[in-house]
Amino acid sequence: MIVNFQIPDVLFTLKRTVHLEMAGNNIEISALHSLSCIHASKIDLRRNALRGAMRLTSFICCALTELDIRDNENLFELDLSNLHTIQLITKNQSII
Repeated sequence: MIVNFQIPDVLFTLKRTVHLEMAGNNIEISALHSLSCIHASKIDLRRNALRGAMRLTSFICCALTELDIRDNENLFELDLSNLHTIQLITKNQSII
């Protein structure tokens, strides 16, 4: 049985966090959408349970410059249109 990982709220109060390494934790999109501002500039979400469409806004990721979402096989759409700080996205080729 796979239990979905919940992201601890304390991670989002750490204003000096530079890199959140959350690869392989079975995180779902719903866990990301309920967040307040993440101050990290790099977020690694490889090998999680991201599926469907994912939208990250400047409210959720206020300082994000690098995002890695590889190996989330059921993620087919990524919307970063409101995220002006993003510089590098590492993803599978099938994600638009």
